[in-house]
Amino acid sequence: MPDKKTYRILFKDDTPNSVIEKYVNDIKAQGGEAYKNKLYKGIIATVPLTLFNSFSDSAGPHIDTVEEEGTVTTQN
Repeated sequence: MPDKKTYRILFKDDTPNSVIEKYVNDIKAQGGEAYKNKLYKGIIATVPLTLFNSFSDSAGPHIDTVEEEGTVTTQN
C-alpha cells in the first residue's frame, strides 16, 4: 500500500478563494502537495495517508466532496 494518495477536493460554490488557498498552504506545510484546479472550484492534493485521515475528519463547512484520483477505464 502506498504511503501517499492523490485526492480531488471539491469546495462548495460560496467558498472564498482565500479559504481554498489556506487549504493548499496547510497541505503543503504538512508534507503534501496541492494545487488549485482552474476548471472547477477545487484542489488536487497528494497527501500522506495520516494527513488525509486527519484532514477528512476535520474537513469543515467548505468542502463539498473528496474523491480519490484514479484511472478511468471503459469497456468495449
